[in-house]
Amino acid sequence: LGIHTGGSSMPNCLYIYTLKGNHPRLLWAFVTGDRADGGLRSIYAECGKLVVELYGKGARIGGELYGTEDAPACCAKSVTRTRYQWRAGKFRQTGKSDVFPNPAGHSSPMG
Repeated sequence: LGIHTGGSSMPNCLYIYTLKGNHPRLLWAFVTGDRADGGLRSIYAECGKLVVELYGKGARIGGELYGTEDAPACCAKSVTRTRYQWRAGKFRQTGKSDVFPNPAGHSSPMG
């Protein structure tokens, strides 16, 4: 879910649900940063884990999100991929985050 800030900021709100019976049940909600400063690149499931990719070196949910990299909002230098697993009633980070160069060279949401 994108947020209209009235300015140039582009954070996202993410909501993860499961179905209990025939009713949705919220498992996790969080807000990402702004483009190169912890903004959302991608989110997906892989091998039973939730993978969240954010723009910026070391940017992760539940940790450092802003001020991770000296880059203009348009052009993130790095992407940080963090994996989470559902354990003991909540999503918990599993393993270390991976940081790699931003192959696209831009910081467009989900892109």
